[in-house]
Amino acid sequence: MQSLLTHIEKLLKRKGANANALSIVCDCFEKLELYMGHRLRVVNQQRAVSKMLDTLEKQAMQDEGLNEAVVTIDFKLNAEPLSFGEKIG
Repeated sequence: MQSLLTHIEKLLKRKGANANALSIVCDCFEKLELYMGHRLRVVNQQRAVSKMLDTLEKQAMQDEGLNEAVVTIDFKLNAEPLSFGEKIG
């Protein structure tokens, strides 16, 4: 990923791009890396939950019942950037 960013930066500099354009490209790559990290965590969490549910299902089938439950709480983190002077709400 870093080599792609470096390549794009070199191309932009060769074409005479200003510092603002280079900054925007770097910001976009940073956001892409954050998104990819989030997706990886989601997949890992889904696998862990699926494995846990499979284990519970097997136990339920063998023992004809369980005295356990799974509670899932999902917190949506919604942090969106605001422009200067923009009102919240």
